[in-house]
Amino acid sequence: FIQTSSKMADSDETAQDAGPTPPQMLTLPDGTSLPALADGEYDVIILGTGLKECIISGILSVDGKKVLHMDRNDYYGGESASVNLNQLFEKFKAGTPPSALGSSRDYNIDLQPKFLMANGKLVKMLVLTGVNKYLEFKQVDGSYVLKDGKINKVPATDTEALSTPLVGFFEKRRLRSFVMYVQDYEVDKPTTHKGYDLNKLTAKELFDKFGLEKGTIDFIGHALALYDSDFYLSQPALELVDRCKLYGESLARYGKSPYLYPLYGLGELPQAFARLAAVYGGTYMLNKPIDRVVYNEQGAACGVVSVGEDGKPAFARCKQIVGDPTYFRDRCVGPRDCWGVMKAAAGARQRPRWCAASRCSPTPSRQATRPPRRSFSHRTRSGGPTTCTCSACPGRTARRPTAST
Repeated sequence: FIQTSSKMADSDETAQDAGPTPPQMLTLPDGTSLPALADGEYDVIILGTGLKECIISGILSVDGKKVLHMDRNDYYGGESASVNLNQLFEKFKAGTPPSALGSSRDYNIDLQPKFLMANGKLVKMLVLTGVNKYLEFKQVDGSYVLKDGKINKVPATDTEALSTPLVGFFEKRRLRSFVMYVQDYEVDKPTTHKGYDLNKLTAKELFDKFGLEKGTIDFIGHALALYDSDFYLSQPALELVDRCKLYGESLARYGKSPYLYPLYGLGELPQAFARLAAVYGGTYMLNKPIDRVVYNEQGAACGVVSVGEDGKPAFARCKQIVGDPTYFRDRCVGPRDCWGVMKAAAGARQRPRWCAASRCSPTPSRQATRPPRRSFSHRTRSGGPTTCTCSACPGRTARRPTAST
């Protein structure tokens, strides 16, 4: 025992004399070598901590994938984050917050304020994945409209339809009939359709069937179905009924209001999925700038170059990369930073369209007339170069794009 302990002591002294273990070196496709970033090898690297990216990270981690999740910001959430006061002023380059506003940590400011429908798909996903145990919710008091200088609650059940002061006595009965029709409607049960084909009947025609007045139509369409314009009136009524039905089901789930809100802001949603990923072995790195995405000879992404713990460039290799578009500006373009803008023809009424193919020919110096909408699409071969089907591109193909385009 003493002899063994002596050997262990000698071994420890030797390790100390040798100093820290040098980092593993990884070779890039161009032949250069860089120190490994974190563990060096991963199944998937995810860039950005927006809600979609965090959901994917959580699902892949639960599935047993080795995931590295990185973000250039020092907070979770990306464009859907909840930031404190200092982060807000820094993001918009507004200097230092005035001291009169108090402590920065007292604030959780949503960059994209939204509510959750209590019976919506996102809430169902939170429950199904078990992520809801990482969150606390507050119920919003209700949905209201202003009419004739008075604030009134939007009715969503037959009882509220009878008691609301928003409509007259005879209109209440018609409104009650419409609400009950929406509650009973099921796509798979023709007996609940009452002879109406909602795939052919427009929303305006459905309202006319129940004899609803314009004022009633306005608050059903905008406060109940949450449309932001009257365009829906000329569209098939099925979506209108689905929206109204979701409102009613969400209202019935917890009472008084169909809306839920994370207690500490919407930024809690991506953080909750990040916690799920961490439980299953996911690695997270915030405030980590991405120098570049590395591609192999076949044009497929195979890793990223970032900054190691020593402040020098480091490389992480992977089989797949997922990220928000801001990390792929050389491959994904849009209205703000577009080098492949497809401008509308002079005098045309269509809005400009933007080419999303990395190899599309039109550039700021070679702008082309917008092709017909039916041909404006792209098709990418898995692991291969992008093939553009725009009529403006010289290498276009006649094949029609698939549903995955």
